[in-house]
Amino acid sequence: NLEMFQSSESYARLHHIKDPKQLSASDVVGATGQLWGQINRFFPIKIALRLLAFCLCNEDEQKREVDNFRVFAAEQARALGLYLRGRGNSEEKISCLVGLPVGEDAEKSMNRYKNQFVLSRRIDGGLNGALPRLNFVNVDDSGKICFTKSGAAFVRQENPLLDSGYLSNPTPSKEAVFSVAEASFLLEHIRDYLPGEFESITWLLQTISDGSDTRKGMEKKLKEKYKDWSMTVVTTQHMGLVSRSCELGLITKSKNGKEVKYELAPLANKIIKVK
Repeated sequence: NLEMFQSSESYARLHHIKDPKQLSASDVVGATGQLWGQINRFFPIKIALRLLAFCLCNEDEQKREVDNFRVFAAEQARALGLYLRGRGNSEEKISCLVGLPVGEDAEKSMNRYKNQFVLSRRIDGGLNGALPRLNFVNVDDSGKICFTKSGAAFVRQENPLLDSGYLSNPTPSKEAVFSVAEASFLLEHIRDYLPGEFESITWLLQTISDGSDTRKGMEKKLKEKYKDWSMTVVTTQHMGLVSRSCELGLITKSKNGKEVKYELAPLANKIIKVK
């Protein structure tokens, strides 16, 4: 059912409640305020929000219960991903599939999507996962997922893949998963609600501008910045940050032989002064 992913005038009626509880600062991500590197795209988050909007607009209270929604979102995101992959050329990488639960091991793939791109509960009752960390959803006293003001605003933003007919007739080479307006909204939202992530984006752009424009060069600089991090953490955080920045249209990449080089895109000028 492709309609559940697409925008609707009824989305303007979306509810919201107070901001989510503060997340734990006990791990490396909490300490720096960054997103965990394995949350490597924002489009899977947009998909989960559209599915929550579908539940709200259809007054499906049962599907909004935390455990039920996690299953519903993962199943529908996988169905959408497999549909898109089937419509495209399997030899070409479809950018919008990254992060969607389309792995060969369906259970493992969907569990990753639930826990990283949707949400999960910690033992202490707090919330983990991309949706609460980005301040897009909360869970009300009845155990149902609700939008925050920010989440309701972002889900209503028109998307070039979901709202342009792309779902009905996808092209494998489609790369622009977000409009400039959506990318700008996300950047402003991250600056306001996740300043550690915004600082990381700024650091990445400045590092590229200063000449460290390869993976090896950027990881070396990141290791110098966070000396206590293992190289595994450095690589995970770096690759996630680069992938998200590419998706937002801040950086582009090109191959020079076997080496991938990164360059700043025009939108980066809104964040740093390019030398």
